[in-house]
Amino acid sequence: MNSKLIEYFQQENNNIEVPSIDGNYILLNRGIKFLLNFLLIYLFLTFMIYNYPTMNINIFILLICMVSSVIFYILDLNFPACYI
Repeated sequence: MNSKLIEYFQQENNNIEVPSIDGNYILLNRGIKFLLNFLLIYLFLTFMIYNYPTMNINIFILLICMVSSVIFYILDLNFPACYI
């Protein structure tokens, strides 16, 4: 039902331009997100290793998972893949 409505709307309004997606922008966006994610996780984990050398390996693995999830979530909010 929605697709027929969209087709009708597109046929009635021929002057609406279809937005183009710039592939270079998406690659740059993902590259920035990847590098910032890697850098922030590295800095945080280096800080944890040097300041808490007696940390248990299980806690360290949980910290890696938690930090990477939180940092990637924050970066995903700041650098979304697309704007809808």
